[in-house]
Amino acid sequence: MPKDRSGLVIGAACSAIVGSSVADLVNPIIGLFLGGIDFSGEYIVPGDGEYGSIVEAENAPEEPVGPGELDVLVEIRDALTK
Repeated sequence: MPKDRSGLVIGAACSAIVGSSVADLVNPIIGLFLGGIDFSGEYIVPGDGEYGSIVEAENAPEEPVGPGELDVLVEIRDALTK
């Protein structure tokens, strides 16, 4: 029995509708407010970033926390022995 592929068809149709709406309605309206800028030639090329820049980013140093449990117990012991 073949699998139902209606979700794929609906997704493709929605993608086309959204793409057309943005290209034909949203971009011209934004361009009108920004002084007639035409967005038809604007695009972003993926891959301009440096490979691994996020993975190799240094983590911020951990903030020092208060005294640990062992430190508190040592202080109590020292105070009791005096």
